[in-house]
Amino acid sequence: MRFPFHVPLLLVLFLFAGCSDDDTPTDPTGQTPDYFPFDREIVWTYETNVFKDALGPQPATMQMKIDTASRGGQLFDWIALHVPALDDEWHNILGILDSAGTIYSLGDHPREGVFPMFKHQYADSEIERETITIRGTTYQTVKLTVNGSNNASVTWWFADGIGLVREHSLKGMSIFSDDNPGDEVLTELLSFTR
Repeated sequence: MRFPFHVPLLLVLFLFAGCSDDDTPTDPTGQTPDYFPFDREIVWTYETNVFKDALGPQPATMQMKIDTASRGGQLFDWIALHVPALDDEWHNILGILDSAGTIYSLGDHPREGVFPMFKHQYADSEIERETITIRGTTYQTVKLTVNGSNNASVTWWFADGIGLVREHSLKGMSIFSDDNPGDEVLTELLSFTR
């Protein structure tokens, strides 16, 4: 069985994360925020509907972690996913590089090209701040909306020290799968463990 992970949005989506010199990230606590912690000890658990082609319309539980694996004889860092309802394996879906405060995409067959994807910190001009509640837990987040082709967009919410807590698209854009064109996608954090 072919596992339904694809690297979505590469060229269109990852070109958004340009540098901004007009303002710097601020945090009222005076501490440096980290909106995408790069730590191999973390496992994020989400509920998502991005695998409905394989699993049907009900949301599924998915786990994400950062892992190191070999491709073409070279070691790369990857975003790895595990969907228990599909199989017991972890699947590397996106090669990544953590450099100079930015998480870059290397594609699903590194190195296709290096594209900025997420940042550890954001300038105020790059994001909106929003308080959201997911399953009874309230997060102070930065909200980032990225426009793609065919009037599609995806919105991500990141919490300091946790990373991605919600992903939403009305037209199928997702970091996790590109099997949902035109469908609403919703992914929300269930747990975050170190």
